[in-house]
Amino acid sequence: RVTYSLYAFGDFSYRDMIYLNLTARNDWSSTLPKGSNAYFYPSASLSAVISEMTHLPTAISFLKLRLSAAQVGRDADPYSINSTYLTNTPFNGYPLTTANNVIANANLKPSTTTSTEAGFEIRLLNDRIGLDATVYQSNTRDEVVQLPVPVSSGYTNAYVNGGKIQN
Repeated sequence: RVTYSLYAFGDFSYRDMIYLNLTARNDWSSTLPKGSNAYFYPSASLSAVISEMTHLPTAISFLKLRLSAAQVGRDADPYSINSTYLTNTPFNGYPLTTANNVIANANLKPSTTTSTEAGFEIRLLNDRIGLDATVYQSNTRDEVVQLPVPVSSGYTNAYVNGGKIQN
């Protein structure tokens, strides 16, 4: 497996009250077919310290709101796009190779997971009580999976881009 990457990030702050964090990454993987082997994944997060922006009741020591969105790419396992042979334990001193029992797929695409998140942090009574809560959603598409195929084909599984997964 060979992966080449470019990565960039930026962190910005406004008066120590509002924070913006940005990232961008692009990978090129040897485990995916040419033309489909590059995948880009960015992220952004924004947070605001409300307790620094306005006067709150004295019981509230700290209040922060945050939002974020991110995307992550993933390649396939090595040898997923081309048929290969496996080397097994030698038989009577002779090398033994067999065909892989998983069908390769030269049309695989990278899988992508997109996540969004929102949350808040509040501290009360001079930081004696605190609550940090987050809600998120994560969607994955084109996950690279092995599906069973009829044994009569001479194989047991095949690499495919699977459906959608939501958390």
